[in-house]
Amino acid sequence: MKKFLTLLVTIGSIINFSCEAQEPVPSSETQIAGALLAAPEGMRDNAAVWGYDKKGNWVELKAGTNEMICAADDYKREGFSAASYHKDLHAFMLRGRELRAQGIKGDDLFDQREKEVGDGSLKMPEQPTTLHILTGSAFS
Repeated sequence: MKKFLTLLVTIGSIINFSCEAQEPVPSSETQIAGALLAAPEGMRDNAAVWGYDKKGNWVELKAGTNEMICAADDYKREGFSAASYHKDLHAFMLRGRELRAQGIKGDDLFDQREKEVGDGSLKMPEQPTTLHILTGSAFS
């Protein structure tokens, strides 16, 4: 009986694993190309790009030499959305990702970042900055 249960659990694990296959992470080149489209044309060549490594971790894919940071599309979400922003907004943007990873969304996410900006634990730029977002149904 014990061997039968072990076999059953093993088969169940294989079936569950195959049903939970995840979409592959796009190549770094594809992510960089898409992300750069969100930046103003004259700033694309020297912008930094953040996206996903092969394991799905958020990492810097391309170092930059100007003040722009571009964020690649989230390959796990339907549609396409890339962004670019001034490097002084990077901590704010990363904090949003951290909070979403903790399951905090919508107004709660906004309120939490606003609280942290208010108490000084999350720094915001001293000068006005712009966030550029490019969206569409797909990128290929």
